[in-house]
Amino acid sequence: MKNIPLGLVLVVACLLCSVSLALAYGAGKYDDTDSVFGWVGNWTSNACYPGVCYNGSERYASTGGSYARFTGTGNRFRLYFLKNSDRGILRWDYGTGMPGAYVDINQSNSYLQGNQYQEVTLPWGTYDFRFTYLSGGSYVGIDAIEVLADPTPTPTVTKTATPGPTFTPGATLTPGATRTWAPVDAAEGRTVFTVTQVSADVSRVTLAMDPVQMFGVALGYLLIVVIFLFVFKFQQWALILALISTLAWLPLSVTGLSLIASVIALFFMMMATALRALSNFFK
Repeated sequence: MKNIPLGLVLVVACLLCSVSLALAYGAGKYDDTDSVFGWVGNWTSNACYPGVCYNGSERYASTGGSYARFTGTGNRFRLYFLKNSDRGILRWDYGTGMPGAYVDINQSNSYLQGNQYQEVTLPWGTYDFRFTYLSGGSYVGIDAIEVLADPTPTPTVTKTATPGPTFTPGATLTPGATRTWAPVDAAEGRTVFTVTQVSADVSRVTLAMDPVQMFGVALGYLLIVVIFLFVFKFQQWALILALISTLAWLPLSVTGLSLIASVIALFFMMMATALRALSNFFK
């Protein structure tokens, strides 16, 4: 006998998976007379009053070990049945969706009760349920099953900000120590500051930017000044303005605010340039 090609086996397996998924029933209420159940063993259809049974019928088993199967997709399920003095215990296995898990339903009661149900809530998924006549009484019955499929929850993604260092009274900080400021998005990089001064009650901390980063900002500032002077051909007023801006920039830069100082200096140079242009225009 020739070997069966592996490709054919895979195709058949995929078809079987598709069929099993297609036969998984979603939200709705299904009667025992519907074709959604698979009955194995000794099951008998029984007519009863509409007020007692769903759609006026139920199906009962009189032989232990008889079982029914139903495959449903959802997260809440209800099995409807009757209770009476001659009823026994029906075991509800959750099947492949949750192997080994089950609930035993005692259908025994001193008098007839219709429209009884057992509800289970499970993680969202597809379940191959099995209902087996376990023990007791003369019969167990199945009236209907209902799939109460709640909407699948939409996952939410939350982004937690990474807090920077906090300085509180009692904290131990000494000049020369370093603290790292971590922005919310780590991809933005980290800026390292050095503690240069700490007040007695730690209510005020003076920080200085890392020397390498400060050097880069200083180069950027000097480039701004050189371009400014070059555009205005090193005129006297431009040289004076550049000197004043630099003198204002230096105190801020040593406290770790060199980037802010550069922006402020650039702003003043632009304002002075605008005022110079206006004065020349109205001459």
